[in-house]
Amino acid sequence: MQYGEVRWNRAVCNGCDTCITLCPHKASPKVQVIGSDQIADLVEANLPFIRGVTFSGGECMLQAGALVELCERLSKSVGSVMLDSNGSIDFSLYPRLLAACDGVLLDMKCYDETKHFELTGQSNKQVIANAIYLAKMGKLAEIRTVVVPNELPNEDTVSRTAELVAQWLPRGMVIPYKLIRFRRFGVRGVAAGYQSPSNGEMEALRAMVSAYPCFRPLVV
Repeated sequence: MQYGEVRWNRAVCNGCDTCITLCPHKASPKVQVIGSDQIADLVEANLPFIRGVTFSGGECMLQAGALVELCERLSKSVGSVMLDSNGSIDFSLYPRLLAACDGVLLDMKCYDETKHFELTGQSNKQVIANAIYLAKMGKLAEIRTVVVPNELPNEDTVSRTAELVAQWLPRGMVIPYKLIRFRRFGVRGVAAGYQSPSNGEMEALRAMVSAYPCFRPLVV
């Protein structure tokens, strides 16, 4: 493989991260392509030391079709199976996959559609629809918001998300609402200049979420 003057040589690299540094696409030669059965075999080989599996990404729902049989198998052998998603794919199209999973960890980046589009280049209508659908189905295992002061309408997002989800969760169900403090570790581009929220800002958001008995607010 060659990118300009950079050629990957397995004997020279020997598993180091030089290729990731030099490659303009930040690609890694450590990536392997394996099938669903091989993934399950690798997971099950570590039983009983694994109590559950969470599929993330990227966006794991881009591989929703391939996840169905894998999650069905692991739900029987491993136990807990979760999906970690940004909510951009319609979960209602995959009832069999949801039936094989214990729940979904859902990101709510920004409730305001205009701001969400500025941040991601996409509308958040599907994200909100998924939040309602998963809550109604009892499959919303956790909701999360990354808090970025001065860049995102954090209070608006947290208050409107909490109000929305609280309407649809089954009675008596309590889920974590994880408030994630933005940190600049490993961040590139314009986001490298963003600031982290203060303890006071995080506590104010925690108090906002605490007003709803269906949430267990977690500040991370």
